[in-house]
Amino acid sequence: MLVFRSRLVPLKASLLNLLSIAASYGVVVAVFQWGWGKSFVGLMSRIREEWDRTHDPRTSVVLGVAKTARVITTAALIMIVVFASFVTNASPTIKLIGFGMAIAVLIDSTIVRMVLVPAAMELFGKAAWWFPKWLHWLPHLTIEGPSTDVPADPPLVAAETTPGDNAP
Repeated sequence: MLVFRSRLVPLKASLLNLLSIAASYGVVVAVFQWGWGKSFVGLMSRIREEWDRTHDPRTSVVLGVAKTARVITTAALIMIVVFASFVTNASPTIKLIGFGMAIAVLIDSTIVRMVLVPAAMELFGKAAWWFPKWLHWLPHLTIEGPSTDVPADPPLVAAETTPGDNAP
């Protein structure tokens, strides 16, 4: 109010900010409570799922990347094409924004998500999943809900059968 010397401008700004926040919360509820887009598992979530399953840092990273790379790449390509299409606009501002966003998505999807994140996780090893014991009272949250993956195979144990016994 003091900056613009108006009562309507700050009121409008407040209402539109509240609208943006409400819309964001609505999307968050749709995704996380109603399960919309549940099949699009994020890279770190998938790595965490693999860590919970195997407790092997290298396997977790390799399988996490392998299971999400196609989704990340496809989503990035779609976004890059959409943002790059803005370059055909006559407005230099729109061209700049489109080009900048296309490059940002390209860098994020290739260098950051497919190189730096897995490399950092590999370097961190088991330390990446260290959690102080004094914080174990905090609730255990999962982003995607319970895993539907088949658990790791149990170690094979030789069956105690006698020759000629038809038991499996």
